[in-house]
Amino acid sequence: MGVLKEKVAYLKGLTEGMELPKGKDEGKIIILILELLGDMASAVEAMEVIQDEFADDLGDLEDEVEELNEIICEEYEDYDDDYNSILTTCENCGVDIEFTPDEINEDGKIICPACKQEIDFCCDCEECKALEAEGSEVADTGEGMAKGKGRGRGKAK
Repeated sequence: MGVLKEKVAYLKGLTEGMELPKGKDEGKIIILILELLGDMASAVEAMEVIQDEFADDLGDLEDEVEELNEIICEEYEDYDDDYNSILTTCENCGVDIEFTPDEINEDGKIICPACKQEIDFCCDCEECKALEAEGSEVADTGEGMAKGKGRGRGKAK
């Protein structure tokens, strides 16, 4: 029994010992007030139980969030190394090539590791699309990709 319920029970015992006249208005009011206090004490006790359950659940959630955060951070560290890699297909031999913007030479070309041929490369960034629309020869240094979203699907020319 909670502290509030004990105090209400004590008050009820005192009023019973006083032998209040049940027929008079004062006695009826005191009895009704004590019943109301008993109901309120029960409600508060129920809320304390629910609050304790919520506190336990919150502690469990905090632990789970911490575990997920550790997993995400570990995965991000692994992913971050490959973040700026680009994937394309060699137009000469059909081999998929993965490289970084640093591997694109000044002329916008990469060398296929399989057939050793130079491949004109343009990423799908807005800068390269604008140059293509103008009809000019694209010589991307990879800056568009370095600033872009990383692991993209480039196209060989």
